[in-house]
Parts: sequence; C-alpha cells; structure tokens
Amino acid sequence: MNVLKSSFLFLLLITFSACFDVTEDISLNKDGSGIATVIVNLSQSKDNIVGYVNAGEVNGNKIPSIAEIKEKMAEVVAEANKLDGISNVESISDFEDYIFTFKCDFENVYALNDAINILADTYNESGQPMLFEDNYGFDVSSFYRYFNYPIPDIDYDKLGTMERFLMETATFTGIYRFEDAINKCSNTSARISKSGKSAMLKATISQLVQKQISLKNEVIFE
Repeated sequence: MNVLKSSFLFLLLITFSACFDVTEDISLNKDGSGIATVIVNLSQSKDNIVGYVNAGEVNGNKIPSIAEIKEKMAEVVAEANKLDGISNVESISDFEDYIFTFKCDFENVYALNDAINILADTYNESGQPMLFEDNYGFDVSSFYRYFNYPIPDIDYDKLGTMERFLMETATFTGIYRFEDAINKCSNTSARISKSGKSAMLKATISQLVQKQISLKNEVIFE
C-alpha cells in the first residue's frame, strides 16, 4: 500500500473508530470569492488514537508514520495550489490533540466545487467511479449548500451499541459567513447569528444517516 493511500486510510479508519467533529467554515465575499476551511477534530479520542499510531495499525490495517502523513499531506496541498481559482492552500496537522485543518482561498464557489471533485478523483483509491457533484452555489440573492450525495439505507435498530454511540456523538457543523445580511434559510434546522450575517447548521452523523436532518440549505440575502 502506498503511503498516500494509507495516509487517507489512517484518517478514514480513525474517523470511524472514534468520536469526531467535522466543521465546514465558508466565508463568502460579495463578489463570490472567499475562504473555505475544514476542520476534523479527533481530540475527544486522542488517547485511543495514540494507541493506534503506536501500534502501527487500525483494525488490522497498516498505517503510515506521522512523518509520512505530514509529507504526503504537503503533497496534496501542493497539488491543490495548482488548481484554477484556488490559492493559499494550507494544511495544519496537530498530532498533539489530533486536530486537522485544511484551508484555501477560492475565486468563486464553482472553482471550489471543481477543486473538491478533482482532488477527490485524483486520490480516489476505492476502485469505484467518483460522483461529481457540486457542493455550493451562489448568485446575487442566495448562497446554496447542496447535498446530493447518496446516503445508504441503514437499519439503525440493528446497529451495535458502539456503532450507535459513534454515530450519535460524531457531529458535522456548517458555518457560512457573508458580507450581506441574511433574510432567511430554507433549512429549518439552520440558525442565523445575532449579527444576521452568518448561519450555522449542525447535525450528528446519526441524524444524517437516519435522514432526520439534511445539510441542504439555501441562504437568502436581504
């Protein structure tokens, strides 16, 4: 297994073996440019993760060293910086608390959509074809957070206690910041800040899997 593949496998297996929080933070300017930040926070389970790293495997799968992960993540950043409409890409890996941050500037949300799809396809090791979907849209009156990726049907009642616990404690938080004031959000689970210029949508993985909450949202400006 090459190091790049095992680096992503490390994050994937850890994510599904531990409590985690994922935060998507989009700051959008009036012209449609902005900054995108994704944070994967595994600090709640860092003691367990240290054990996995020291053992050199997760659930029987060999994982790379921290040095190898850092090297290959730097390679991904370099590739991302070459993409049209994307700049100032950086990746911060905190191996003390196991918090991973990926950040970039984008010229418009369509460049961001393309970058996400290109990188996902480039480093796709699943053997399955990629689903090329847009995550974001923008016009003068609205910002769109699409969520068209299929979620497999799961018989939640048949899941084990640990699987349920992980799904119920793992969270996704979307934070969307704007220069214009927000009039309303189409998703009733979204919350508008007191300033009126940002919206937040938070859900557990359990809620997403059971389709109790969707990440799909239209933020309509005043």
